[in-house]
Amino acid sequence: MSENITTQSGSFQESVLERSVETVGRELRGELPRLSGTLFPFERSGFGTFATLATNLQAFETAMMFAGGLVHFAALSGPSGWGKTHLLQAVATLMARERQLAVEVKLTGAWLSTQPRAESIPVLILDHAEDAFTQARTRQALRTLMERRRRLGKPTLLGFTMDRSSRAVRQILPAREWVISEIARPNRADRIHIVKQLAENHQLILTPMLIGLIARRVVGNGNSLDGAMSRLRLIGSAWESPQQEIRALGLLEPLLSMRSGWDLRDHIAEVAGSVEQDPKRAQDLAVYAMLKWVGLHESDVAAFFHNHTNDVFSSVMRCGDLHPELLPRMFVKLHQSMERL
Repeated sequence: MSENITTQSGSFQESVLERSVETVGRELRGELPRLSGTLFPFERSGFGTFATLATNLQAFETAMMFAGGLVHFAALSGPSGWGKTHLLQAVATLMARERQLAVEVKLTGAWLSTQPRAESIPVLILDHAEDAFTQARTRQALRTLMERRRRLGKPTLLGFTMDRSSRAVRQILPAREWVISEIARPNRADRIHIVKQLAENHQLILTPMLIGLIARRVVGNGNSLDGAMSRLRLIGSAWESPQQEIRALGLLEPLLSMRSGWDLRDHIAEVAGSVEQDPKRAQDLAVYAMLKWVGLHESDVAAFFHNHTNDVFSSVMRCGDLHPELLPRMFVKLHQSMERL
């Protein structure tokens, strides 16, 4: 006989939510031992790794209340890559751990293709529910199944990838019976907070300069920011010194978005030109910085200057004969220029 979740006593619901909140607190404090902490940099599916902001706080609270059994019918909507799927997975993970329920996040299209029965799953969590809107048949099927689950008292949580909850969503999920929460796109300050949270998740130590650079310039959504963290973490965990900041600039260059046509090599060459007036010596300085400090590949450096790879190594060798103050001045200028990127 399937469990009717809605018949749980109020005291049990309160105790579940209390344990859920405590679990999140322990996750945030790093007190919970995790197998995933040994196998991976961090547990991607937990509430403790979610960056709560004013733009997503309502969705976070709705997800927590659903996990604790205080809300039975809910939907989260938001643009791609800003935490909706993270919250759905966090709910599934917490309910499985705290309430011993077999809960998993399912893709709506794949679930509908199985011609499911409304009562077949005690707790249902569906992601990409907007996929049902592509055809009238699947839209009606989703609406019918959601109505049957509501009448049966089967807890259901949906995720819609869209900027705002559309009329179609509210037609399928009447607001008086469903809690519908939205996640908005983060502003620049929010992105900085997200980068800080992701750095903590990846166990990275980043300077304020790097945090600001990543938040401002990395193209895309939260997945792109997470990719930047992963790229840095593959090389090391501490990015604190000026040398490490400049090296990080080279690692992140493929992910950075500047003005149209911007090229990191152009930027380095401009800095070198401001340090040394002689074009040949300025080129040698730029080559040295690209190879030795930023870590660009010699073929990319050679292609920029329309040279062979042997020529760029010759430039590096010639830097040993430059005035001893030139390389330190070049380094300081390049590091200072990162603040303006």
